[in-house]
Amino acid sequence: MKYLAFIILVGLIANSSCINSNSSKTSDINNQENEVANEIDSTITLPEETEDTIIKSRPKINVESLLNKIDTTYSTPFNLDSNYVEDISSLDDNESTLTNIEVQYLGFDMVNNQPTNLADYNIGTFIELDSMKIKGTYEDYVENMDIGMMERSSAKIHSKIQINTTSFILIWSVFYSTFEACPFSSGTAIYGTFFKDNQAYNTAVLGESSGGGDAPYWSDTFITSEIHSTKISTRKINQSGGEDNEETGEEIIETTDKIYNLKITTLGFEVIGQEQD
Repeated sequence: MKYLAFIILVGLIANSSCINSNSSKTSDINNQENEVANEIDSTITLPEETEDTIIKSRPKINVESLLNKIDTTYSTPFNLDSNYVEDISSLDDNESTLTNIEVQYLGFDMVNNQPTNLADYNIGTFIELDSMKIKGTYEDYVENMDIGMMERSSAKIHSKIQINTTSFILIWSVFYSTFEACPFSSGTAIYGTFFKDNQAYNTAVLGESSGGGDAPYWSDTFITSEIHSTKISTRKINQSGGEDNEETGEEIIETTDKIYNLKITTLGFEVIGQEQD
């Protein structure tokens, strides 16, 4: 399954009812993140990859109709900060303002960096679940749902960031959540798609607020970005835990904090340099 490989590495806000404070202890701190990954990976289930989720070429859409949905324009420099991420994450997650074909159009060409790769599966999840609704099979899917299976997903358009007279970044997001039982995973990924002369080029993840857990393990991820006219600096913070230190009794929490840089060219986003701690 194409998207399943990404789920365990995308941290999101864990359901507190899933965390067992009396879980067994371990002193193997160095292997904790691998244990978190293995535990969550074995129990989270995404919709199967089908012809609905395999996008062979960028579909044709009415771009003017898409862009007419935007009612807010920002200029650079723009700080896609924690407040912006939380505002988008708090929107009604049951309603989509982007259609299935529009999400396919925007998500066709994804930047090859870690934050984007790890959130790419969100797009496939939305396309698959929305395709079920279009075909009338979604209710059957929900009725036969088991723990760990993806239940809900929505996609929204938000704003654009003007780069120059011909280029801009369109900001949109995808929300997802699993069936509400352990294991549980939910979150919102915020994407930026580079446009030139009203034509989409490529897309990168610029923000995220997400979390997941399978007792006693949990993981949270938060992503923000600073957007300039020629470059983007994206910060990704991940925390994970679920076990206690044998000597102190305190929970062992692993934190990673990395910076990823993109160059804005006339043909879209380009990865520059290596990830930075």
